[in-house]
Amino acid sequence: DTYKVGPGDEFFINYAVNDIAFSNYIVISKLYDIIIPNLGMINLKNLTLNESYNKISNVFMEKYTNAKIDITLTDIRKFYINIYGTNSGPSKILTNPLERVSDIYEKIIIKINIKEDKNLTYRNVILKRDYQNMSIDLLEFKRLGTGVNPYLLEGDNLYLTNYKKYFDIYGGINNPGRYEYKEGESLIDFIDICGGFIDLVN
Repeated sequence: DTYKVGPGDEFFINYAVNDIAFSNYIVISKLYDIIIPNLGMINLKNLTLNESYNKISNVFMEKYTNAKIDITLTDIRKFYINIYGTNSGPSKILTNPLERVSDIYEKIIIKINIKEDKNLTYRNVILKRDYQNMSIDLLEFKRLGTGVNPYLLEGDNLYLTNYKKYFDIYGGINNPGRYEYKEGESLIDFIDICGGFIDLVN
């Protein structure tokens, strides 16, 4: 229900009706079209995987009542997203719609020179999509499961930076240490991300 299909995704489609049998792989074109023999062209732009299955099935049922068509996704598309803001990291990363921003971040970390990007942001990542900027705090998502960590789409651009503002926090909390500063964050929210207070009773 959330996977958006796109150019390069591959379906396997199988049906048999009225002495007509079809069983083959079909790839979505750059214009989001698929062409199925005896059914014609079907456009799948902006549709989820589930919506695509339903649209293909409905077109089939309009032409062939009392018949069945089998559809499955057999291969997912791959595409590059642009990476900006690192001193030593890659400018592009190959990805797919099943990967999130956190997955790309891990790929970047493997490739950077730690001396040049030793303070690479983890809490102020910017994803630019369709002229809109999305602020992503990967530490919050990892520690608390809140915030956003979206799946990637074609045309996405990821903006990173080396942070200069940070907190040092020690004492009665579960995860002391140095943390990147995030604009507008309250102290109690920050302590939650650090694992909360140590339970002194136990």
